[in-house]
Amino acid sequence: MLQLIKNVGYLYLSAAELLVLGNLMIHPVAATAGDETDDLLDLPLETLMSMEVTSVSKRLQKFFETAAAIHVITAEDIRRSGVTHIAEALRLAPGLQVARIDANNWSVSSRGFGGLWSNKLLVLVDGRSIYSPTYSGVYWSAHGLMLEDVERIEVIRGPGATLWGSNAVNGIINIITRNVADTHGGLLTVRSGNKEKAVASLRYGGAVGDLAHGRAYLRYTSRDDQYDPVRETAAVDGWDSREAGFRVDGDTETGHSWTLQGDVFAMKGTERFEEIASPVPPYTLTDVGSVDSRGWNLLGRWTHRWLSGGESTLQFYLDHVDREQDVLSQETDILDIDFQHQPTATGRHNLLWGLGLRHIRQDFDNSFGVSVNPTHHEEILVSGFLQDEITLVPDQLRLTIGSKFEHNEQTGFEIQPSVRLSWMPSERFTLWAALSRAVRTPSRIETRGHIVQAVFPTGPFPAPLAEIAVDGDPELNAEVLLAHELGFRYQAENGLALDLALFYNRYRELLTMVGTGAGSSRFANDLEGSSSGLELSLDWWPTPNWHLQAAHTLLRVDLDPGDDPFTTRIARMQEGESPRHQTSLRSGWNLGREWDLDLWLYRVGAIRDLSFTPPDRVDAYTSLNINLAWHPTSNLSVSLTGRDLLDERKPEYNPGSYLPPAEIERSIHLGLNWKF
Repeated sequence: MLQLIKNVGYLYLSAAELLVLGNLMIHPVAATAGDETDDLLDLPLETLMSMEVTSVSKRLQKFFETAAAIHVITAEDIRRSGVTHIAEALRLAPGLQVARIDANNWSVSSRGFGGLWSNKLLVLVDGRSIYSPTYSGVYWSAHGLMLEDVERIEVIRGPGATLWGSNAVNGIINIITRNVADTHGGLLTVRSGNKEKAVASLRYGGAVGDLAHGRAYLRYTSRDDQYDPVRETAAVDGWDSREAGFRVDGDTETGHSWTLQGDVFAMKGTERFEEIASPVPPYTLTDVGSVDSRGWNLLGRWTHRWLSGGESTLQFYLDHVDREQDVLSQETDILDIDFQHQPTATGRHNLLWGLGLRHIRQDFDNSFGVSVNPTHHEEILVSGFLQDEITLVPDQLRLTIGSKFEHNEQTGFEIQPSVRLSWMPSERFTLWAALSRAVRTPSRIETRGHIVQAVFPTGPFPAPLAEIAVDGDPELNAEVLLAHELGFRYQAENGLALDLALFYNRYRELLTMVGTGAGSSRFANDLEGSSSGLELSLDWWPTPNWHLQAAHTLLRVDLDPGDDPFTTRIARMQEGESPRHQTSLRSGWNLGREWDLDLWLYRVGAIRDLSFTPPDRVDAYTSLNINLAWHPTSNLSVSLTGRDLLDERKPEYNPGSYLPPAEIERSIHLGLNWKF
C-alpha cells in the first residue's frame, strides 16, 4: 500500500495544487481585514494572556491556565524578528537551546542533550510528526515552511508523552499553520542578502465553492556557504530548496469540518566530510559530498461536533522522504492514523481519549562508512491514551491525570503517565505542578547500524583491514525520563507579565557507547543521570507602542557513567553540549503608523567537551539582530534585517563528528511583502 502511494504521491499533490490554485483564480475572494495576523503589539496584555493553545491537552485551553512550561511564538513575532527559517524562529522561545552548526544543520534541543543528532524533542507540523525514525531527530534543512502561513508555534518545554507518545521527552514543538479563511487574496514575499541569496514565496487563497476555502503556495530558497575556519575558505555547505503545497478547509451544515493539505519539496546541498574511513589507501579521506532530499506529504482531518457538546476528530497523514547522502541513503514511508474523542463534560470531569496506528517502512542504501542491516524494515506502532481533567474547585483548582499506552516492536509495551495540577487563586496568578514519565525509543541506526570510524591494514596491501567501528544493539531498551516540574505565571495590572518554570529530570537507560575492544564500541543503555534548571521570561508594555521581552535560562546536566572510561568520556560530552546560561532581550517599537523597529540581543553561554579531538569547545557569544520595517500602505511592506551584527563570523556549535566546524557569518538581507 505504501509503495503504491509513494509512486503516485508526487503526481497527485502537484495536480491538486494546480486545481486549487486554478479554482482560486476563477473564484477569487476580496481580501479582508483578517487576511494577515493582527498586530499583537497593539493588543492589551489581557488579550495575549488569554490566547488559546492546544498542545498541552490536545484541546483548546487558555495559555495562562496551562499546567506546563509553554511559550507561544506568534506570527507577528516571526515577522518582526526577520528570520527566514523555522529553526531560527525557535530562538524566540525561552528555554530552547538553538545553535546553527553550518548552512544547513542546526542543533535544537530543550533542557539539554543538544547536538547534530539531538533526539529528545518531538516536532509537529499541524499534527504531523517530522521526527525521523532513522536517527530520532529532525533534518531541519528539509523543512522549509512558508513562515507567512504559520499562525503560531507552541513550544512545550518538558515531556508531553501522555498525549503525543514516545519521543516527546524533553519537549514538543507544535507548528500550527493558519486557517485558510484568514489567507484570502495573494501574497508575494521576496528576500535577498549576502547569505540568504534568495528566499521567495508566492501564495494565493480564496473560496472553493460555498462552504470551503483553499490556498496554494510556491517557495524557493537559496542559501550561501558559511565559513570554514580550518581551511580559511567557504565551508561548502550551501543549499537550495523548492517547496509547493496546498490546503483546503471546509465546513458542512451538519456540524462537520474538514481539512486536506499537502506539500512536495526538493532540497539539494553540499557538505564537507572530515576523515571518512575508506577501504583503499590511504584509508581515510576528506571529501565534498552532496545531500539530495525530496519528498511529499498529505494530511486529512475530519472533526464532528456533536449536538450533545462532545467532539470527535479523525486524522491521517502520509509522509514520504527520499534522502540521498554519500554516507547513507534512505527512503522512508509513514502512514499515521489518529482518532480522538472528547465526550460531553459531566459534573467535574472532562474526559479525552484516543487511539493511534502508525506504519513505518524504510529502505537503506548502505555505504562503506555507514550501513543498516537488514536494509529493508517495516514496523507498526499501536497506541492509545486516556486523560481526565477534574475540577476540584470551580475556576480555581484543576487536576489532570492521564496516560499513553504504546506498543512498538523494539521495546514492547510502554506506559507514559502524567499528573498535572493547576491552581488559579485569582485571574492574574497561576501556580502549577506536574509529574510525568516519558520514553524515547531507539532509532534504526542505534539498533541495526554499523558505523566505520577508521580502518587500517593488518599487513602489506592487499592484507585484510581492521576496523574501528560503532555497532548497533538490537536489544536496546527505551530511554526513560521521570520529570518533576513547578511553575507560576503572574499578570500585573501595569502591563507586566512573568512566567517561571523550575524542573528536575531524572533519566534512566540513557543511550551511550561502551568499548568492545581495539577501539571499537557499541550502543548501550549504560548511562543515567539528571538535569535541572529554571526558565524565566518577562513581558512588559511600558507604552502601548513599545513591547519588551526578557528571558533567562539556567541548565545543569549531571550524568553518572559508571566505571567505563569510554562511557565516561561520552557522558562528559553530553553534559557539555548545551549552554548552562542563556539570556535574551527583545524590544519592539511601533514608530508611528508606517515604521516599526525591533532589536534582539541574546547571550549564549559556552559549550564544552563536544568531541574527542580539538576543537572541543565553543566559547560564549553575544549576538545582536535588528529588523527595520516600513509599511507605506496596508498591502506593502519593506524590511531590512541584520543578523549576528556584533561579529564578522563566529562558531555556534562544533558537530564533533564527520562534519568539520563552521563559523556563522554576519548577514544582512532586504525583504519585500506585497499583498494583492
